[in-house]
Amino acid sequence: MEETQLDLSIVKSDGNNLEEFVEVRPWQRFWARGLDNILFILLVSFLLKKLLQAEIMEFQSFLIYLLAMFIWTFIEAILLCTWGTTPGKFLFNVTIRNADGEKLGFVSALKRSLLVWIYGIGFGIPVISIIGLISQYKKLTKMKSTTWDRKMKVIVRHDYLRGTKTVIIVTAFASIVISRIYVPLVNEIDEQRMLYYETPGSAISFNSNGYSLMDSGEYQKAKEQFLMGLDANPTFAVEGTLLNNLSWACFSLGEYDEALKYSEESLAIDDHSSASYTNYANALSMLGNNSEAEEAYKKALDLDKVNAYAYYGIGMLKYDDYAYKEAIDAFSEYTRLKKKDADGWCYLGLSYLYNKDMVTAKECLDKAMKISPEDVFIISSMANYYRYVGDSQKAEDLYKNALEKNQDDYDLLYSMAEFYQDKEKYDEAIQYADRAINADESRYKAYGIKAQIFFWQGEKQKAIDTIDLMISNNLDNAYVYYVAGNLYMNEYEYKLAVENYDKALEMNPLNEDACIGKIRALYFSKRYTACLKYALIAEDQFNNSEISWYIGNVYSRLSDSAQALEHYKKALEKNEEDAYLLMDIGWEYYYTEDFTNASLYADKALQIDETNSNATSLKKLIEKRQTNVIDQVTEFIEKNYMYYKSNASYTSLKNSLKTNQSEKIEDISKLFDSIHKDNDSFSFMLSGEDYKRYLEYQSGKTVEHEAVGDNINYIRITSFSGSTANEFLDVVDGIENTEDKYLIIDLRGNGGGDTNSGCDILDFLLPDCVVCNLIYKDGYSDSYYSDDAYIPFKHIFVLTDENSASCSELVTLGLKTYLDNVTVIGRKTFGKGVGQFLFEDKTRGFVIFLVNHYWNVREENIMGKGIEPDIEVLGDSIELYMNEVYNLTESMQ
Repeated sequence: MEETQLDLSIVKSDGNNLEEFVEVRPWQRFWARGLDNILFILLVSFLLKKLLQAEIMEFQSFLIYLLAMFIWTFIEAILLCTWGTTPGKFLFNVTIRNADGEKLGFVSALKRSLLVWIYGIGFGIPVISIIGLISQYKKLTKMKSTTWDRKMKVIVRHDYLRGTKTVIIVTAFASIVISRIYVPLVNEIDEQRMLYYETPGSAISFNSNGYSLMDSGEYQKAKEQFLMGLDANPTFAVEGTLLNNLSWACFSLGEYDEALKYSEESLAIDDHSSASYTNYANALSMLGNNSEAEEAYKKALDLDKVNAYAYYGIGMLKYDDYAYKEAIDAFSEYTRLKKKDADGWCYLGLSYLYNKDMVTAKECLDKAMKISPEDVFIISSMANYYRYVGDSQKAEDLYKNALEKNQDDYDLLYSMAEFYQDKEKYDEAIQYADRAINADESRYKAYGIKAQIFFWQGEKQKAIDTIDLMISNNLDNAYVYYVAGNLYMNEYEYKLAVENYDKALEMNPLNEDACIGKIRALYFSKRYTACLKYALIAEDQFNNSEISWYIGNVYSRLSDSAQALEHYKKALEKNEEDAYLLMDIGWEYYYTEDFTNASLYADKALQIDETNSNATSLKKLIEKRQTNVIDQVTEFIEKNYMYYKSNASYTSLKNSLKTNQSEKIEDISKLFDSIHKDNDSFSFMLSGEDYKRYLEYQSGKTVEHEAVGDNINYIRITSFSGSTANEFLDVVDGIENTEDKYLIIDLRGNGGGDTNSGCDILDFLLPDCVVCNLIYKDGYSDSYYSDDAYIPFKHIFVLTDENSASCSELVTLGLKTYLDNVTVIGRKTFGKGVGQFLFEDKTRGFVIFLVNHYWNVREENIMGKGIEPDIEVLGDSIELYMNEVYNLTESMQ
């Protein structure tokens, strides 16, 4: 209690002349101070709750109250010496002045506030406070002044309340009553009602029973209790809790689809539950939908910054994605909150290990070992640390010591198998893998080690049989099909990889990893059309940068730079610090001759990693392409032309053009002509209309297909461009039961083109072999390989004539050399056993083709001699060729 009303006719008072005071209003003073205290206590509680990110306990609330009452003395003093009032006093029309009618100085104001704190509210201690308030009430009503006002000689002024302030006061107190009294009271009633319902057979009872069973590891029984709780007419809030706990139980049972379903239903009831978002994320993670899982974990943390399990989930996602720096951040938060969790310390240690911080890794793993020295996972992780730092003996000793106590422990046996696999001791690795399988044949990892070793040893069928056995023991496990897909993918068995990824996706459409695995397999098997079709759908389904990156790669392969850049940039939006992605964008701009943007992205990559050699190389090439075009052309000719031999005319013209800094196309053409070998018909320059036709040719369709009857497929290849192999594969992939079909490849009049396209077509049709060798001007050579996967046909007919040259001859000779079911029909081919390299300037509109290598197939080169047909056809009519095909197919029936 504080203020008295002073008669407005009085100008000054010494605080002792009580006769001047005509009226006192103790309750107006009481409510003014009470409003100040309540508002300040609420503010302090709110700030501390935000700072601590946790609910404030009852005992903590009392301490906060005492602290706030003391701090308020200083705040009040500041307000009185500056404003002359406080929020509560302002609303109740109360001001405080000294004997001169001026605002109090800070010292006076502070002394007065401290006296109020001591005499009026008794340090904030409830019992003392009541005594103090009653005492000062009596003094105020009897003596017309309180102790602190008398001591400090203070004048208190107050006026009658007006309408607006009255409304504000009523609203403020009503809000406080509702939020601090009514709502907690209703919640207390609800809690009492829930306790009332917690009787045998009630929803709450079933929930409590289920929770206890979860703690004891009896997940199936817990699930049954939660389900019975849902059937027991739960309240809306209890239903959400039951659904969330059901998700938890299903997750623990490995029933991830059900876990996802129940967590979604729980979130539909309460989307402000951090625990529900965590369970939702856990299910998504196990179903392979990592992008959405990460978003859900982040949402859980938005709702509760101390949700340890959300940090753990993010840590696992980043760890599995090899993003060890981000995994370190997440596991660091987890171990801060869960200091006694050995697994958390273990994963933090492994993340540091793979991030090359050996010292911190060892410290974390030591903490894990101290918490749980007998834990198999911890032991295996420590052994893995010793393997990583090169101390194999310590690692082996750790494994063996642990196995002495746990001879049938699957994880230890698997770790031993993996250890010996890394040491290339394959017999021992298979031995431990078999022991692991005997310990638990339903787990997949040991099968994977066996299959890998069999593949490496060239025993493909044994590897396939092992994978089939793994699947047969896990027919209902979608993840096992994903693992099988990875095993086949690692061994370039792309068709089998796609089949298993498809099975995994059929069982679990949310498996993001299987989706990316399928895209990867289609891409590396060069099935660009199928890859693009599937990846574009997946890009809309999953928020994953890798999918957008693969789409960009496909478009780049198909020479659609605009689409490639669009999807590369879409991927970059999700991963802005990816230097490899920045370089892909840089190179794509380089191919389009947008050197400004190419240089910009190379610089961005160098900002991330200044040692990036790829970016440095691109910068150097850009610098070259921005020099005078004559310098670029002369360097290209002298470095790459197989028949380059300097002469006086070339040297004189080159020096003259360099001196004059000429960039005219006619000058470039003259320079080319001055060095061009007379009888070299395979090196040439195109400009003007010829260059425009070349661009049309590059973008045109080069493959035609027709089914002739039930078992003959006719494919005509008019030329070899960058897209020819993809067009060819699209056709061939659409043919069912190829081993029972005849294939006709018509190469008549095809003068060749892109060597890569020809080699890719051979890769599709040939088993494991060296397709061809390229021998360059400087003597260096490159080899093109075909992997073990190929598309078999009953018989292949190749149609040729004297205009079949270069790539046409490469395809013909490759098929004839490596397959015993190929017949060449027509006439002797041209005999061009060389290939070209090109220099293109899109801005100026010209391209130069130079012979720069010989090619051979199994050391045979057909330069100048061509390929003789097996059956000669003298005319040009397709009917003459087809008659020969029909005769041969009939004889093969």
